[in-house]
Amino acid sequence: MYFIGLDIGTQSVRVLITDESGGIIANVSAIIEDSLSLKIGNDIFEQNPLIWWDCAKKALKKSINTFIKKILFTSCISICNRWHSI
Repeated sequence: MYFIGLDIGTQSVRVLITDESGGIIANVSAIIEDSLSLKIGNDIFEQNPLIWWDCAKKALKKSINTFIKKILFTSCISICNRWHSI
């Protein structure tokens, strides 16, 4: 059994794939370019969620392509984001 976790941050999207004992199978990230953030105030930036989705797809594709045979038995996918941006 394998588990996939996505961490969607402001600077990158990270994908972690583990086995059921917690062993890391893949640890991949896709960088969100600073130029794609819109400054809307002092230290306040806005990002288009489609950019997060594109980065998530890139990171997932890279990790799954590397470990395709093992990933076919994935039992759980977890997605995380900062609470105040939900």
